[in-house]
Amino acid sequence: MDSSKDDTSDLAQRLASIEQDCQPCRFTGSASAFAIGSYVLYCTQSGYYAKRPYSRLIVRCVAAEDWWQAFEMPKKFIFLMGVAGCGKSTVGVELANQLGARFIDADNYHTVENRSKMAKGIPLSDSDRLPWLQQIAAIAKESDAQIVVIACSALKRTYRQILSESLEDDYMFIHLDVPRTELERRLQSRKGHFFNKSLLDSQLTTLEKLQDERNSIILDADQCVANIITQIMSLLNQR
Repeated sequence: MDSSKDDTSDLAQRLASIEQDCQPCRFTGSASAFAIGSYVLYCTQSGYYAKRPYSRLIVRCVAAEDWWQAFEMPKKFIFLMGVAGCGKSTVGVELANQLGARFIDADNYHTVENRSKMAKGIPLSDSDRLPWLQQIAAIAKESDAQIVVIACSALKRTYRQILSESLEDDYMFIHLDVPRTELERRLQSRKGHFFNKSLLDSQLTTLEKLQDERNSIILDADQCVANIITQIMSLLNQR
């Protein structure tokens, strides 16, 4: 029996096993840790740090910030916004699962009166939405989770301000943008939801798209959920 072949095979298996655990990395230099120039090796794989908030914070702190900030762990709030049928809840559930985050579906917190109005095809007014938005903001802020994903229409800029005004800068609005024809198709096939599909026109008219707003981005959501999640994870990894 040729032991050299066995050794070669064993070595190949070990290398293959090690390679599975490897991630693409990059160096960054001129760090400010303890006021001493240094270098940090960080992973460049899309979404790597989005799933690892502690690792991300440590790398960012050592590479460019005062070292004691590594002990601060601010929450991250991710708002998935857009009109009915754009995929907020579907994407939100999957994103929260991948991030190990809490998921909040704002539709679940509408009052009986609001649900009844929408079921009859009556658009909600600003006064209808105000207490609902305030409740969502309070629930998100009081959550014990490190990362909170919120599915909420947030159609107007003023609505987004209500949701984010107490969250400082650690939030992000992602508008899931879908063509009207696709929205109509999705709403036509949706079952068991109080939203009357006749309200789509009203929502599209009310929608104020993100424009010159901090911590916000418009994402093409006319694609499969897996692709949307990959893009969002990449965005989070860059923050």
